[in-house]
Amino acid sequence: MPIYPLGTIMEVVESVSAGPTPMKVSYAYEDLVFMEHNAFLLQFTTDGDEVILHKNISAEMDEIEEPIAALKTAAAEKGIAMSEGSLYSLEQSDGEKVTIKFIQKELDG
Repeated sequence: MPIYPLGTIMEVVESVSAGPTPMKVSYAYEDLVFMEHNAFLLQFTTDGDEVILHKNISAEMDEIEEPIAALKTAAAEKGIAMSEGSLYSLEQSDGEKVTIKFIQKELDG
């Protein structure tokens, strides 16, 4: 299993959390990093210098653009490129079990 730069990502998120829209990492599982507000999540790639940002389909896109831009800037300052991923949805079933469904759709289209 690859070693992901989770500590660096947490530093990036903490550096942005002082802004108007606080962010916090709530959970990391395998290559995914879940944010407390769940408007988007991060996914590590095999390249330790790149992270993919996926947006929750139920998030208010206009409201998350500014925090995402700040996060991308902070990540770049730490040498991590943040690329756009896909949309996703979450469904909770059977207690604490959560299912993530990635929607292969152009974010701009």
